[in-house]
Amino acid sequence: MDTSTRIAAGVGLALAGLLLVWSLTRPASGPSPAPAAGSTAAEGGARAEETRSRAPGDGDEGSRTAPGGAPEPAAAGAPAPDPLGVLVYGSILDREGERVEKGRLAFECEDGTTRSGSIGAPGSYSALGLAAGTWRLSISCPGHYPLDEELAIPAGVERHRHDVTLERAVVLCVRFVTPDGRDYEEVLAQDPLGHGVRPVAVATREAPPARLAGVTGLDASNHGVGRYRDRLFARAADEIPPGCAGLLELTAPPPLFVSAVLRDVVLATQGVFPGEEAIELVLEQGAVRGALGGLRLTVVDATSGAPLSEGNVHLSTAQGGGFARPLGPDGTIEFADQMPGLLELDPWVPGYEKVKKRVRLVPGETVDFELALLPAVRIGGRVLGPDGAGVSARMNVVPLHQVAMPLDVETRHWYASDTEGRFQIEAGRAEVMLVVNDPAWAVVPRRVDARGGAVEGVEIRVAPGAPVVLRSAGPDSGAARVVLTDTGGAPFWTRRLYASTELRLLPGSYGLELSRDELVYHRRTVEVGAQGITLELPAGP
Repeated sequence: MDTSTRIAAGVGLALAGLLLVWSLTRPASGPSPAPAAGSTAAEGGARAEETRSRAPGDGDEGSRTAPGGAPEPAAAGAPAPDPLGVLVYGSILDREGERVEKGRLAFECEDGTTRSGSIGAPGSYSALGLAAGTWRLSISCPGHYPLDEELAIPAGVERHRHDVTLERAVVLCVRFVTPDGRDYEEVLAQDPLGHGVRPVAVATREAPPARLAGVTGLDASNHGVGRYRDRLFARAADEIPPGCAGLLELTAPPPLFVSAVLRDVVLATQGVFPGEEAIELVLEQGAVRGALGGLRLTVVDATSGAPLSEGNVHLSTAQGGGFARPLGPDGTIEFADQMPGLLELDPWVPGYEKVKKRVRLVPGETVDFELALLPAVRIGGRVLGPDGAGVSARMNVVPLHQVAMPLDVETRHWYASDTEGRFQIEAGRAEVMLVVNDPAWAVVPRRVDARGGAVEGVEIRVAPGAPVVLRSAGPDSGAARVVLTDTGGAPFWTRRLYASTELRLLPGSYGLELSRDELVYHRRTVEVGAQGITLELPAGP
């Protein structure tokens, strides 16, 4: 073990000891007693700053001096703050004084730097590596409403105490019933599809439209301002009370709207108000079956139009699931009784390009869709680091001719260069974007024209790049998607847009698009400088 490693280990152990002593000496619950009158820090010494934060609505706007529990003042001439950063710690309780036992804490600084915290002993948390400045603290703990607030860490301190009070979330017992009051489980049990097709409960701030945007996974359990747990998939037998189809934990206080949703199709909606602990959503007997759709797929050669009969096509959601079926002699496949909404087509045809295409299935209809594939060609080259030496890096390919909607930019077909930087990739005989998308480097796109056949000698130069932070303050911002393009408009990178999304880019000009499903609702040009950039983006149209 070298010297720097021993020093780091020693510092870590010392800090762990400090936290252990603090947790053992604090009261069983609640804040520490008030400090003695006249208690002050020694002149010229460093003292841990203490603040207390509360959930919205508990009568305390902003921060104030915590009721006691201050660390001992440091002696005069104390050393400068630890280069490893400021230790932020405190209690984490609910309004009733009960200790919060688990959850996630995230700190984001004005410059885009992020840190995470952890709940150690129940009722206390800590985070190391922060610095003086203004941070955004986001806390998400099961059974409590999320807390998002500003945290100011003063200069010249080694430790900073910040106590947190969370508000307990409302958890609704959800029942799906028929108009005559029967449990809808009886209807599902009689359907040949069995329990594989089930509605979920979704909470929203406003009455939802007939179709929810941004649902690309198996269902909408985490959509909106709630998290739904289905009784059928409960981890423990007693997790869901008898008589409940599932539990809906709200992430915002009522009044709200709660809907029965099959994938992205809203089947029924009603309001929920403060004080309510259960909700019944009335569904017509044929509501679920009527929301299903079908797909009639034909796969052809993009050059000749001839049907392709070898291989198979996998139909699934972005979250997985689904199944593959072989192509028929005429290049067709039929998928009946499928969940509605956007689904992914992943074809495997020998000698042809690998793509992921999205198709929307409509309730009560069979959609005809033609998928045209190009013969595959090889593209070879090297990924070079800042010093010109080859580097190993993860890569993906965006087939530009196959991008019909923003989701099509997400191919999830990954490749990698070897330790010398060499790569060989198969792609369609067309213009494609080769993209280095590796955590060690900036995201670097390279447009390659393979319309004439195989291409060799492609060089992609990578560098650490500059930080780019994309922020969205809108409710349910995860329903939106961000796509980055080069100056010619060719897309190369996409992610869901959450409260904060980060990546690194080389300095230069880029295009940025925001969308919900097929709809692009915002476009702009982004100039990335050597120091990076933070962008505030609209969450939806």
